[in-house]
Order: sequence, then C-alpha cells, then structure tokens
Amino acid sequence: MKKGVIIVLVLVVIAIIGGAIYFILRSASPSGTPTNTINTLPPVGTSTVATSTTDNGTSSFPAGSTFQIGTNQGVVTVSNFYKTMDYITEDNAAVVMGEGDDYSVVYNRDDSSFGIVLTLVPGSLQDARTAAEAVFMKQVGVSEGDACKLNVSEGVTDKTSQYYGDSFGLSFCSSTVIQ
Repeated sequence: MKKGVIIVLVLVVIAIIGGAIYFILRSASPSGTPTNTINTLPPVGTSTVATSTTDNGTSSFPAGSTFQIGTNQGVVTVSNFYKTMDYITEDNAAVVMGEGDDYSVVYNRDDSSFGIVLTLVPGSLQDARTAAEAVFMKQVGVSEGDACKLNVSEGVTDKTSQYYGDSFGLSFCSSTVIQ
C-alpha cells in the first residue's frame, strides 16, 4: 500500500513540475501573446458537468459557477475552481488549484480525485497542512462534511519526515490517519 501511495505522490509532483515548465514555456510564445490552455481542454470526467464550448465546438471546462462530482457517498456540488485555478498540466490531466512553498493542491480530472502534496520546505507538517487545506476548502467551496465525501489524498514528499509515504485524509474528517 505504501509503495502505491508513494508512486501516486511522485506522479502528482512530476505532473505539477511538468505543468509549471510547460506553462512558463507556453506563456513566452514567440509572438509575445500568452497561450490560453483552458480553451483546449477535453471534457471534465464527472457525472454531471455543464460545459462551455470553444469556437470549434468542442467541450472545454465547466461553464457555471458550480459543478458536480460523483463520489461513493453521493454527488457533491463544488465551486467551479476552473475559474480560479493556478493552471492545468500540459497533458490536461490535472488542475493545479493552488501552490505554496510547502504544498500543492491538485484536482485529478481522470478520476475526480484531489491530491494535497505537502513538501514541508521550509515549514512544518501542521503549517503546510493548514495552508493547503485552507486553499482546498476555498477552491471547492463546500462544507467540511461535503469535503469529507470527496476523494482527497494528502501526503508528504519530504523523505526525512516520519510521515513520508503515508496517505492521510483531510485533518477535519473522521477517516483521517493523522489529526
């Protein structure tokens, strides 16, 4: 189980870094005009999502102020964080909802899950976790009860941490591993 969590966390970190590099390179296009990756997104893989269309008629991202994410505990209506996200990875697989010096908050479009990656540089676990969860809650705009219904994984990438490789849930959910 720990190897699987480590692999997922490493893949999320790689996707974030790759997305950041892509975004920086695409922003500095030769014409000097920033490239807008939102208009090229495939449909969001959730059960009931309203989408807007681009000039070529393809679906791109949720159009309204909210959209729904299906969970094993029912449907949760979240704020449309596509409108306030930091960026989308080059492969369009992940929406980076927020980043700080010691965390990243990511929505994985393929399986409608969220990842909170804590790097703990330079801060402590609790500081990073508090900041990351605040960004997550602001972006999804739901109650703590509904947030606990979502598929959210938190983990530490700092190999020196006693929690490295562990996957724990949101601090306020009853199913969390670490309070």
